Amino acid sequence: MVIIKALLLIFLIGGTYIQAATLYDTCKDKANTCFGMGASDDCVQKGSCKLLAAIVKVKTGYKFNLHSKPVDTDTTYMAVGLSTDGIAMKDVAVVSCQKSSTAGGGVQPYWATTKKSSAITMVPPADLVVAGSEKFLLDNNEMSCEFTLKPSFTISNNAFDLDTKKYKILLAVGEYDDLATNLKIKYHTARKLSTEMFNLNHASGASASTSNTATALRAKCSSALFLMTIVTWTLFYLH
Repeated sequence: MVIIKALLLIFLIGGTYIQAATLYDTCKDKANTCFGMGASDDCVQKGSCKLLAAIVKVKTGYKFNLHSKPVDTDTTYMAVGLSTDGIAMKDVAVVSCQKSSTAGGGVQPYWATTKKSSAITMVPPADLVVAGSEKFLLDNNEMSCEFTLKPSFTISNNAFDLDTKKYKILLAVGEYDDLATNLKIKYHTARKLSTEMFNLNHASGASASTSNTATALRAKCSSALFLMTIVTWTLFYLH
């Protein structure tokens, strides 16, 4: 029983590590559209972003993977936005992955019209997020989440078409106000707006993502098998 518990623990730890590493790999081989915010502009290439967004086209829409480290407070958020005009916090569809001290973690869309936090309003997830696609994970002081946006949606009479139009990407981190009457994200403590317009509908995304998923699974199993062998022999000799 001790051996089984140890192997399961190592498998889970190895799986978490491979997942983060693979996310950066999909960026480097262009399988995903990626944008990162870090100490340097090449944080994606270095694998050192404070916040990374990796986007890939799937059958139901566009899957977003966000990864942030470190998470310093009990109430925090990381968010990605799509700008229709390239101006920071002006008519931006924002999706936040937020950690609450009372309600755990979750995914919530917003609509931002100006830089003021009072102009950020909550949007029903069903308006733009594919139902059941939201995932949230907090592990080792790192926050990850996943959700899929519909190919097209409308917010406040602003139409988004991810299949045909290009968008600037906005990344932001900050505190989440879970004590307010209207629960929502606060004004960001750090943010980055892309200088280029991104075409999220690039041809290599879906097939390359499938290949990387398979590669990640093989890597995870290989790492787990290697660690399992080490633990088994160690416990055998200790016994």
